[in-house]
Amino acid sequence: MTEWYIPVTLLPGVGLLIMSTTNLLNAISTELSTLIREGHPNMDNIIERKIAQVRLLNLALSSLYISSASYVLAGLIGALLSSNPSIFEQVQFALLLVGTLAVLIGLVLLTLFSYHSVSIKREQFKRRWMDTNKKASNTLRRQDPKRLRNPG
Repeated sequence: MTEWYIPVTLLPGVGLLIMSTTNLLNAISTELSTLIREGHPNMDNIIERKIAQVRLLNLALSSLYISSASYVLAGLIGALLSSNPSIFEQVQFALLLVGTLAVLIGLVLLTLFSYHSVSIKREQFKRRWMDTNKKASNTLRRQDPKRLRNPG
């Protein structure tokens, strides 16, 4: 592979994926801390699912880091040994392939995260809405119990 710089040109894109995934991880960690601190009794399932989301993000980040390392090594091998192409060209190609597969795995994991994140968030909002309605209903009952039993 005489174009040793190709793997290195892919690094900024992987870097952006790492940065956005890290931001997602920080946001979900903050949200988990808040949920745990608030101590809602019906949010245990949501908390468990969000902890599973953290695991998915960690796997995605690991995959993206492996990809970055593979791209850097492929570029380094190509640059250092460009005057003597031999077995190292095959090693460089293999590292480029590993890096690309690692990006693919990271993207699949991020897609799974996104899919699960939407369903978890929807359930979380639904539970909070139901809690709010119960509290409002209980407040009305305490204020005027006759009106709730005989509306109209």
